[in-house]
Amino acid sequence: MYRFLARRVVQSLVVLAGLSVLLFTLLVLTPGDPVEIEASVNPDLEPEDIVRLRAYYGLDDPVYVRYVKWVRTVINGNLGFSRTYAQPVTKLIRQRLGNTLQLLSAAFLIAVVLGITVGIYSALHQYSVTDYGATLLSFVGLAMPTFWQ
Repeated sequence: MYRFLARRVVQSLVVLAGLSVLLFTLLVLTPGDPVEIEASVNPDLEPEDIVRLRAYYGLDDPVYVRYVKWVRTVINGNLGFSRTYAQPVTKLIRQRLGNTLQLLSAAFLIAVVLGITVGIYSALHQYSVTDYGATLLSFVGLAMPTFWQ
């Protein structure tokens, strides 16, 4: 049992590490960076301002150094600053977490109650029209893209 849990934890850490590398790689490969975007929006930026901002944000560092810094800040809970809302991202997440948990709890409760009820009914009335309908609806629900649900 403990070996199984330890193996799962190690697998989860490997998956998280792989996802972090993939996410950071995608962020690095996207065209432009925050300083270039700011320079295109604000024509008053001088070339020395652009150089100073690139150094401030660490965009002149090699990619592996930027990755290590990024992982370190994420692990420490610093998810950055939202320029759109002019607030730290962790504050924005905290503000919205309560509503998200309420919605998640309600959806989970409905899914469990409905799933158990329909499952018991289908087990008691096996091969009935209702059983086939419930099976069909469950397969449709599983096959449906998440954004349609």
